[in-house]
Amino acid sequence: MRRFEVVAFIQCILRSGSMEMCSSAMSTRVKQRAVFEFLTAEKVTPTEIHRRLKAVYGDDAVDRSTVNRWVIKFRGCEPGKP
Repeated sequence: MRRFEVVAFIQCILRSGSMEMCSSAMSTRVKQRAVFEFLTAEKVTPTEIHRRLKAVYGDDAVDRSTVNRWVIKFRGCEPGKP
């Protein structure tokens, strides 16, 4: 997740008091990155993560190589830590 996107999201929540209102402003890629992190912590394979993303996001889903890259990154750190 890009630092400025995180900061903008947090600022939006603080201003509006509504996470739901602000979540629509998050880019699809940022949302998918959160899915990578969560499912990696759940020990879901990259192939299954990509299949699920395609089912939800269709043509807007990131490609398989992006899933692989992020899964490798998240496996190298503790869940929930950047």
